[in-house]
Amino acid sequence: MGLDGMKLFTGVFMGGDKPVVNMDVAIAKASVDVAHAQGKPVFAHPQNKTGMETVITAGVDVLAHIIPGEQGYGPEQLERFKAQGIALIPTLSLFAKTIGGRRCRPG
Repeated sequence: MGLDGMKLFTGVFMGGDKPVVNMDVAIAKASVDVAHAQGKPVFAHPQNKTGMETVITAGVDVLAHIIPGEQGYGPEQLERFKAQGIALIPTLSLFAKTIGGRRCRPG
């Protein structure tokens, strides 16, 4: 279809006190395999630690943002990013003002 890449929402914030709905790892992995077979990169939007693990396990190429509400990544996660060549777009300022700020905190 002439697309340049694929974007996965490995976790979806449903609002209020509702829990994040996370994508099944098998679905994420199958999606990455299809995109990579066509030479296309895969971007992901994790919303929590489960979504982040899905990103790593599935072999996504780029994280579109940090995990909202998380203080940072541990050395083990950063080493896994490096080993797999996963890039991170550090949208720190956006989340500091919206999702990561006082007005809204997803669980």
